[in-house]
Amino acid sequence: MSEALVGWGWVKPLLSVGFCLTVVRGRDVRRLADDLGFDPEVSAVLERGAAVEEFGVAEPVVRVGSAGDWSFAFQEDGVEVGQLDLLRTLSTSGEAVTVWKSASAMAFFGYARDGQVVVGFEPDIAHVRLGSAPDELVDQQRLVGLDPDRPMPGDGEVSPVLRALALLSQLTGVRLAAGDIEGPLLSDWLNL
Repeated sequence: MSEALVGWGWVKPLLSVGFCLTVVRGRDVRRLADDLGFDPEVSAVLERGAAVEEFGVAEPVVRVGSAGDWSFAFQEDGVEVGQLDLLRTLSTSGEAVTVWKSASAMAFFGYARDGQVVVGFEPDIAHVRLGSAPDELVDQQRLVGLDPDRPMPGDGEVSPVLRALALLSQLTGVRLAAGDIEGPLLSDWLNL
């Protein structure tokens, strides 16, 4: 098992409801919040439970923070923060990586640089890739058990989505803990 897989176990309960994690280099937290349509009059730094109470669950709620050189956006119960058009926008003059899983079982990994999607794929069929350089990450894919040459990754003991998060860690050095998501983060409705 790859060292990059360690630490992502807290995501397992979210696999049934869906989530999206997008990390961005080249934008600070405030600029990322602006790009996501946060309203400075409404957005607030809140812990996860307080954000749910404040904003509810009817509309997409996003929480943003920073991890090293990267800013991140985390969305529970939705995947809008990981859509390709937004990934392109967020990677302008930088990089953006997203991993999302919908409640309906669809999942996606995407890596964009300088406004272009470089590599994108569904983690359970990682051999079918899109992007301007779809083979750029095949060595890193192998390291985390996302076989770039065949469907259905590796040993089947680890969710392909967790393997995609491990790939995100390999590329960015970002490995969030449950406390990073539960703790106080700038929160607001997504307004694109």
